[in-house]
Amino acid sequence: MKEDFYIDPDICKAYTLPADVYTKQKYADMLRHKVFLPSWQWLGGKEYLSAPHTQIPHTFLPGCIDEPLLLVRHQEHLSCLSNVCTHRAKILVESPTSKPLISCSYHGRCFHTDGRFRSMPEFEDTQDFPTPKDDLKKYPLLSWKNFFFVALQPKYDIDTILSPIQKHLGSFPFSSLEAEPTLHKTYHIKANWLAYCDNYLEGFHIPYVHPALNKAITYEDYEVRVFDHCNVQIARCKPGQKPVPLQPGDPDFGQNIFAYYWFVYPNLMLNFYHWGISVNWVIPKSIHETEVRFLTYKRKDIPESDFADTALDLTETEDEAVVESVQKGLMSEAYQRGRFSPTREQGVHAFHRYLYTEVFADSENIAP
Repeated sequence: MKEDFYIDPDICKAYTLPADVYTKQKYADMLRHKVFLPSWQWLGGKEYLSAPHTQIPHTFLPGCIDEPLLLVRHQEHLSCLSNVCTHRAKILVESPTSKPLISCSYHGRCFHTDGRFRSMPEFEDTQDFPTPKDDLKKYPLLSWKNFFFVALQPKYDIDTILSPIQKHLGSFPFSSLEAEPTLHKTYHIKANWLAYCDNYLEGFHIPYVHPALNKAITYEDYEVRVFDHCNVQIARCKPGQKPVPLQPGDPDFGQNIFAYYWFVYPNLMLNFYHWGISVNWVIPKSIHETEVRFLTYKRKDIPESDFADTALDLTETEDEAVVESVQKGLMSEAYQRGRFSPTREQGVHAFHRYLYTEVFADSENIAP
């Protein structure tokens, strides 16, 4: 029944999403179509602009949506095209290259690097050809603070969603950030992507799950701020910890902020520290499997020692263990729905409200 999925806007009255959303394929399919197809997804940073190749194949949410895309660079400009030939659907570019044109190795169809059809052998007698349908589809791509986002069927203005981050961190040294590929890691978690996001969205578990992190922050004044399709958790430093650099005009100037943990709906985490940014890109693989790509962007102007004592891998391993345990519990017939802590779980409540209003509120096919 639809009321079984209702998330009351009053956190003091609300119940969480039911366990079925985390464990049944029909709801995974609903989320795939209603949440991820219209979503903006993380692409990467300015490393694309200095890559050795100008045509780079990319997959939109691999294992979930699997849309083949092609990133094309013209000097300092990046664009995104379909990587599927408009003749017989052959993937055009299988590995990075720098050819002056985009050509299909199946029957020789050729495109300009802006996606316009150029030529096709043996089509002289084909009537009403070519048409705009023979061009490669172009997809929306956004550049924000030297980071890129791409969408297939965007429902929201990503600039608006990201604007609270800009307001909080207007003076953050984005231009000094450099990708650290040797520090990038991919984690495979035996749990639903929702369970991973739920865990990220609250600091309630920190004293119980993350003893090292708990020693670095003051849990008593841990704070959550909720915005439109994004929210932030703010952890303040204990003495001896280095804070995020802030300047006059930043909302929290004068405070010692250990980290800003920004969640961008539906599956991106941007974690700001004094040394740079850690990105968690969450990719659903199946009902019971999630891939999390950890990407590290360090400030060029800080010493290596400032980064050496971070415990990101330890924290992620601790989260992974607890989330996998939660997934087992979600499959129990004894568990249906939970409640929210009004003082600690505002971020989880906001996330469940988004999912309810955008997926389940108007659906007629939600009976367990």
